[in-house]
Order: sequence, then structure tokens, then C-alpha cells
Amino acid sequence: MLGYFDPLLPDELLHGAIARTARLAGLSPHRDMPRAILGKHTRQFGVCFPTHGEAFLANIPRHLRYDANTLFSHSLYPAFAPFLEDCQREQVQGSILDGKTRGWLCGESHDPLRYCPSCAAHDLQRYQFVYWH
Repeated sequence: MLGYFDPLLPDELLHGAIARTARLAGLSPHRDMPRAILGKHTRQFGVCFPTHGEAFLANIPRHLRYDANTLFSHSLYPAFAPFLEDCQREQVQGSILDGKTRGWLCGESHDPLRYCPSCAAHDLQRYQFVYWH
């Protein structure tokens, strides 16, 4: 279990908070954080849709009071959900929680995240650092 996890910011992707927490704790986001959160170094969190959310929720500090809805809202799920059928929404939610249907909605595309200079300047002024949202 992690003794510390940096709180999620408004509209922040979970992936960003995990990377920030790793940096603040001096851990490798690719090797140490999955091991600290999930108990295994072979698992990774997706950028679009995090996976293994149940393990994540069980291994972060309890005072954060995060739940499944926290995971859903800090992913791209809210943007995609209106366009999905009920069975697809259930499949994505299941994947976020247990990781069994990893990343099917994002496909195999690995497009880079986009950078907005004015958003970055606003974040830097308000939060003293920049984050993906």
C-alpha cells in the first residue's frame, strides 16, 4: 500500500496523478508505481482508460475516499460513454475495475497527447505545475 498519493486535480486523468505521485516520491512511474499500487511490476495503467482499478483503490490511502466513480470520471470514459451502448459501457467499466479487457476502446493507436500552451500557463499559475486534462 502507498503511504501517500497526490490528490487528483479537477479533470485530471488518473495516469497524470500516478506519474506526478511517482515523481514526488522518487519512484519510477513505469516500474515502481505499478508494483506499489498493484503488487506486480508487469501491469501498467492506460492513459485513456486505466485498468486494475480495484487493486488501485485497495492500495491507496483510505482518506482519499476514491471509488469506482472516481476512476471513471478521471479517465476518458465520460467523453465516450454517451456514444456507447449499455453493454459497451458495462464492458469499459469492468475493464477499468478488473483489467480483463484491456484498452479495447482506444485500439492499438498510440497518438501522442496534445499540448495547449495557454492551458499550461493557466495550470502553472494556479497549481504551480502543469497537468494533462
